[in-house]
Amino acid sequence: MFNSSSKQHSEVAFQTSSQKQKSESKPLRENILILILLKWKLLKNEIQGTEVLSLIKLHSRNIGTQET
Repeated sequence: MFNSSSKQHSEVAFQTSSQKQKSESKPLRENILILILLKWKLLKNEIQGTEVLSLIKLHSRNIGTQET
């Protein structure tokens, strides 16, 4: 059996970890959407492969500066 303080502590820990997972998944979702968009544009021949690589590098630099 759990005592009430132990149960409350585990609930707070669960809430904190689920909030952390939500905040970490947002940049991942953005990255996936950007990669899908870039791939679609590449397949439609709207941009060249070298442009895709430069955009990916630029975006990864932007994410690196946001996390620090």
